[in-house]
Amino acid sequence: MVSTTVSRRWEPKNPEYEQVVRAAFARQSAMALIGATLDLVEPGRVDIGLPCHEQIMSHIPPVVHGGTIGMIADSAMGFAALTLSPAERGGVTAEYKINMLSPAIGDKLVARGTVLRAGSKLTIAQAEIFVFGNDGEKRVAMALGTLIPL
Repeated sequence: MVSTTVSRRWEPKNPEYEQVVRAAFARQSAMALIGATLDLVEPGRVDIGLPCHEQIMSHIPPVVHGGTIGMIADSAMGFAALTLSPAERGGVTAEYKINMLSPAIGDKLVARGTVLRAGSKLTIAQAEIFVFGNDGEKRVAMALGTLIPL
């Protein structure tokens, strides 16, 4: 499946951005609770992986709960924004919208967070959420978020 993400080369403001993002991810106990991993860190982009397991299923197994999908989408957008933040700065999500496109049934989810616009007051990011399984790769959700630096 081809990503709809527009490629752009971002220049991080902090040369230590990858260590900062990985350390912040390690401190986020919510990601550890569900078993998520930080699979890719690049300027303006992160991938968060999540094995599909019983604890993240909806009331209709084997469909992954939509709240879990929103959780990794939000984190993917936030950590993508953090890759472009100055040293000693972080941020929070001001709002996000998510569209569920298809039931998430498979072995692993991947949320690909990408910065669309990095500003001094607002950052706009998107996340594409894919499920991988016997049928290959399938996009199951799209999210768009606004993040604010702190």
